[in-house]
Amino acid sequence: MTNHDPSVDSLLDFALDAAWQAGRITLGHFQTGLTAERKADNSPVTIADRQAEQKLRDLITTYWPDHALIGEEYGRADGRGAGSRYTWIIDPIDG
Repeated sequence: MTNHDPSVDSLLDFALDAAWQAGRITLGHFQTGLTAERKADNSPVTIADRQAEQKLRDLITTYWPDHALIGEEYGRADGRGAGSRYTWIIDPIDG
């Protein structure tokens, strides 16, 4: 699936599937009494946030290793080589 110039359709299909997979992770924590921690900026973060972002990172780096990404919980990764044409922005649910 790795391609230097993926089609919009292939990116959309991937994004929808990745969001579904990350959503299954967060749904597993729904109404479980999950507690939120506070980050340095006082915003909430939970294990569901972290696991969802990690799942998305794993999927992106597997299927689009040349793409960069920026995540709320784990920061920036440039993929293979700097200057990627594509950057994924990951912002899991808050709290």
